Amino acid sequence: MCSHSGKGSLVYLFGKMSLMRVSIPPERIRDVGDRSWTQILLELVSAPDTEDSERDKAFRTLTFLEDYRSVDLLAKLVEDSSQPTRIRTAASRVICGMGMVETTDVQRRAWWASGDPVLMAHSRALMTRSPRLPIYVCNYQ
Repeated sequence: MCSHSGKGSLVYLFGKMSLMRVSIPPERIRDVGDRSWTQILLELVSAPDTEDSERDKAFRTLTFLEDYRSVDLLAKLVEDSSQPTRIRTAASRVICGMGMVETTDVQRRAWWASGDPVLMAHSRALMTRSPRLPIYVCNYQ
Protein backbone atom coordinates (compact mmCIF):
# COMPACT_ATOMS: atom_id res chain seq x y z
CA MET A 1 0.00 0.00 0.00
CA CYS A 2 1.17 3.48 -0.71
CA SER A 3 0.25 6.94 0.42
CA HIS A 4 1.69 10.24 -0.67
CA SER A 5 3.00 12.80 1.78
CA GLY A 6 2.11 15.83 -0.34
CA LYS A 7 5.58 17.46 -0.05
CA GLY A 8 7.98 16.76 -2.89
CA SER A 9 8.12 13.28 -4.33
CA LEU A 10 7.76 11.35 -1.11
CA VAL A 11 5.90 8.11 -0.76
CA TYR A 12 5.23 6.05 2.32
CA LEU A 13 5.30 2.33 1.65
CA PHE A 14 3.61 0.05 4.11
CA GLY A 15 5.27 -3.33 4.07
CA LYS A 16 4.36 -6.35 6.17
CA MET A 17 6.36 -5.15 9.13
CA SER A 18 7.64 -1.66 8.48
CA LEU A 19 6.97 1.83 7.26
CA MET A 20 9.48 3.21 4.79
CA ARG A 21 9.73 6.75 3.43
CA VAL A 22 11.06 6.89 -0.12
CA SER A 23 12.07 9.95 -2.11
CA ILE A 24 11.26 9.45 -5.79
CA PRO A 25 13.85 11.01 -8.14
CA PRO A 26 11.92 11.17 -11.45
CA GLU A 27 14.78 12.66 -13.48
CA ARG A 28 17.24 9.97 -12.37
CA ILE A 29 14.68 7.22 -12.99
CA ARG A 30 14.10 8.53 -16.52
CA ASP A 31 17.80 9.08 -17.24
CA VAL A 32 18.81 5.53 -16.38
CA GLY A 33 15.52 3.79 -17.27
CA ASP A 34 15.27 2.29 -13.79
CA ARG A 35 12.21 0.04 -14.01
CA SER A 36 12.57 -1.04 -10.40
CA TRP A 37 10.46 2.06 -9.61
CA THR A 38 7.51 1.00 -11.78
CA GLN A 39 5.37 -0.45 -8.98
CA ILE A 40 5.92 2.57 -6.73
CA LEU A 41 5.03 4.93 -9.59
CA LEU A 42 1.86 2.93 -10.32
CA GLU A 43 0.84 3.13 -6.68
CA LEU A 44 1.49 6.86 -6.73
CA VAL A 45 -0.69 7.51 -9.81
CA SER A 46 -3.45 5.32 -8.33
CA ALA A 47 -3.50 6.84 -4.85
CA PRO A 48 -6.47 9.21 -4.46
CA ASP A 49 -4.54 11.60 -2.21
CA THR A 50 -1.66 12.18 -4.65
CA GLU A 51 -1.33 15.82 -5.69
CA ASP A 52 -1.86 16.47 -9.40
CA SER A 53 1.69 17.77 -9.94
CA GLU A 54 3.20 14.63 -8.38
CA ARG A 55 0.83 12.37 -10.32
CA ASP A 56 1.83 14.16 -13.56
CA LYS A 57 5.53 13.56 -12.80
CA ALA A 58 4.82 9.90 -12.11
CA PHE A 59 2.87 9.51 -15.38
CA ARG A 60 5.69 11.21 -17.34
CA THR A 61 8.21 8.89 -15.71
CA LEU A 62 6.09 5.82 -16.54
CA THR A 63 5.96 7.03 -20.15
CA PHE A 64 9.75 7.14 -20.32
CA LEU A 65 10.12 3.70 -18.69
CA GLU A 66 7.82 1.93 -21.20
CA ASP A 67 7.47 -0.95 -18.74
CA TYR A 68 4.90 -3.40 -20.09
CA ARG A 69 4.26 -4.66 -16.55
CA SER A 70 2.36 -1.42 -15.98
CA VAL A 71 -0.17 -1.93 -18.80
CA ASP A 72 -2.74 -3.93 -16.80
CA LEU A 73 -3.04 -1.41 -13.98
CA LEU A 74 -3.01 1.54 -16.36
CA ALA A 75 -5.73 -0.11 -18.46
CA LYS A 76 -7.86 -0.49 -15.34
CA LEU A 77 -7.45 3.24 -14.68
CA VAL A 78 -8.49 4.05 -18.26
CA GLU A 79 -11.57 1.84 -18.01
CA ASP A 80 -12.63 3.05 -14.53
CA SER A 81 -15.26 5.70 -15.18
CA SER A 82 -15.22 6.70 -11.49
CA GLN A 83 -11.68 8.08 -11.96
CA PRO A 84 -11.25 11.71 -13.01
CA THR A 85 -10.92 12.23 -16.78
CA ARG A 86 -7.46 13.72 -16.27
CA ILE A 87 -6.15 10.49 -14.67
CA ARG A 88 -7.82 8.24 -17.22
CA THR A 89 -6.45 10.27 -20.13
CA ALA A 90 -2.92 10.31 -18.69
CA ALA A 91 -3.03 6.52 -18.20
CA SER A 92 -4.18 6.12 -21.81
CA ARG A 93 -1.30 8.29 -23.05
CA VAL A 94 1.22 6.11 -21.22
CA ILE A 95 -0.24 2.94 -22.74
CA CYS A 96 -0.43 4.40 -26.25
CA GLY A 97 3.13 5.69 -25.97
CA MET A 98 4.43 2.15 -25.55
CA GLY A 99 3.86 1.28 -29.18
CA MET A 100 2.69 -2.23 -29.81
CA VAL A 101 0.36 -2.88 -26.88
CA GLU A 102 -1.83 -5.85 -27.71
CA THR A 103 -5.56 -5.17 -27.86
CA THR A 104 -8.16 -7.05 -29.81
CA ASP A 105 -10.46 -5.66 -32.47
CA VAL A 106 -13.40 -6.69 -30.28
CA GLN A 107 -11.98 -4.78 -27.29
CA ARG A 108 -11.34 -1.62 -29.33
CA ARG A 109 -14.80 -1.78 -30.89
CA ALA A 110 -16.40 -2.16 -27.44
CA TRP A 111 -14.52 0.89 -26.16
CA TRP A 112 -15.57 2.83 -29.25
CA ALA A 113 -19.22 1.79 -28.86
CA SER A 114 -19.27 2.61 -25.12
CA GLY A 115 -20.01 6.30 -25.67
CA ASP A 116 -17.40 7.11 -23.00
CA PRO A 117 -15.21 9.90 -24.49
CA VAL A 118 -12.04 8.66 -22.75
CA LEU A 119 -12.51 5.07 -23.92
CA MET A 120 -13.39 6.24 -27.42
CA ALA A 121 -10.21 8.35 -27.62
CA HIS A 122 -8.19 5.43 -26.22
CA SER A 123 -9.68 3.08 -28.80
CA ARG A 124 -8.97 5.52 -31.62
CA ALA A 125 -5.36 5.99 -30.50
CA LEU A 126 -4.79 2.24 -30.37
CA MET A 127 -6.53 1.68 -33.71
CA THR A 128 -4.10 3.97 -35.48
CA ARG A 129 -1.29 1.75 -34.21
CA SER A 130 -2.92 -1.51 -35.28
CA PRO A 131 -0.92 -3.29 -38.01
CA ARG A 132 -4.12 -4.99 -39.17
CA LEU A 133 -6.31 -1.90 -39.41
CA PRO A 134 -8.88 -2.63 -42.11
CA ILE A 135 -9.55 -0.05 -44.77
CA TYR A 136 -13.21 0.63 -45.42
CA VAL A 137 -14.34 2.19 -48.67
CA CYS A 138 -17.64 4.04 -48.71
CA ASN A 139 -19.47 4.17 -51.99
CA TYR A 140 -21.88 7.09 -52.09
CA GLN A 141 -24.25 6.79 -55.01
